[in-house]
Amino acid sequence: KAARGGLSGQRFPWGSLILRISVFCLCINILFTAIFLFAFHLGSGALGVANSLSSICNLGLLIFALRKKLRTLEMAETLAQLPRVAATGLLAGLAAWLGRQLWDAHLGHATLVLKLGEVFGPMLAATMLYFALGWWLKIPSAGEMLRVMQSSVLKNR
Repeated sequence: KAARGGLSGQRFPWGSLILRISVFCLCINILFTAIFLFAFHLGSGALGVANSLSSICNLGLLIFALRKKLRTLEMAETLAQLPRVAATGLLAGLAAWLGRQLWDAHLGHATLVLKLGEVFGPMLAATMLYFALGWWLKIPSAGEMLRVMQSSVLKNR
């Protein structure tokens, strides 16, 4: 609805603004990747740093645009959840990094199956940790995602 200009009933090019913000942040991502890859020689870490920075920029610009469009954008509930969400995300990221380090040290990546496991094994473990912590800390968005996944699994039976 927001992309069709339905937030205020007028034909505001809302979708166009969101698209412009996305393209701008994609360009920033490419620029950051080049800087961190070639100037700072971060290797594959450059992709993670560039994605994180451009995502923060994207979030900031979208919040700015939404506040301007909606006049009042209540963020109190979101800000109250932020420490729990950040801690959960940080622990999940740490688990993924540690899982990859352990995989590489004990199993290596000599074959395609081991290479796939090196990527998807730690990612799956970190995802499960994120949702478990989200459920335990009663993070509403994590609970909603778990309910959606549960209903889709039950629906496809």
